[in-house]
Amino acid sequence: MKVLVLGATGFIGTSVVDSLVKGGHQVLGQSRSESSQLELARREIELVVSDPFNDDKWTEQLDTIDVVIDCIGGNAPIDTGCIKLIKKAEGFKRHATAAKLVYIWTSGVWLHGEDRWNFVTDGTKADHPPEKVAWRPEVEHYLINSTALDGIVIRPGLVYGRSGSVPAMLFAQGANSDKIVWPGTPGGRYATVHVDDLGELYRLAVEKYPLVRGLKIEGSNPSTESVDLILQRTVEISGAKSYIYKTPESPFEVALAATSVVRGTIAKSILGWTPVKPSLVDGLAIYYHAAIASTQK
Repeated sequence: MKVLVLGATGFIGTSVVDSLVKGGHQVLGQSRSESSQLELARREIELVVSDPFNDDKWTEQLDTIDVVIDCIGGNAPIDTGCIKLIKKAEGFKRHATAAKLVYIWTSGVWLHGEDRWNFVTDGTKADHPPEKVAWRPEVEHYLINSTALDGIVIRPGLVYGRSGSVPAMLFAQGANSDKIVWPGTPGGRYATVHVDDLGELYRLAVEKYPLVRGLKIEGSNPSTESVDLILQRTVEISGAKSYIYKTPESPFEVALAATSVVRGTIAKSILGWTPVKPSLVDGLAIYYHAAIASTQK
């Protein structure tokens, strides 16, 4: 299939495009900078230079594209960001003989908010999202109900591995201070997923889209992980002396501190997705050193 990935050079996007290329697909990767061309070309990805929120260059090849994967909507406001991009895709007039365009949007487990006791499934309502991601349910609803697109939503858990993303913030504290200070309270748990396993989930959604169009898919490992244990293991590996919790001080920290006990089934039962990477706790020494190395020249 021919797939356009928006945010192809980002943390999640990089894994998505590499997984698609390995799967034999023709991949176009959107970036705002021409400087990405050589790196993407080396990985057999065609660069599309565009700033999707401010121009329509990324839509110019939509008549030949099978799937658009949006990996850039993490912080964009609804009115000017994510829904705007979806509407651009909806408005493109494809040839009458072409199949409906598939649009996969990246959401996240954070929209479920804090609940340490009740399971979250693929069909669980998201009626108390924290402020940081309070706009996401509306975007999900808009896409899933589109009649012009075959919409699919993927909700990754806390993504780890490689350069680390949010876990890299934790590892940096351990490497550079004696005490790790982390938002939350004892007893919290994270729904997690390795970035490589996540890339495979997107590939499977592309290849089996007729089975999951119109669905919201939880993308996390089968079991959640203890935040207490993650922090303790980071102390042991990094050389920091201790860790403490603090009251969240920003919308980001409130979202990060929340526990969601995710038990998604669609990815496994319909797509055949099986995460293979060690959990964040089990592989923490590997992931710690990978993230620290990513900051060094």
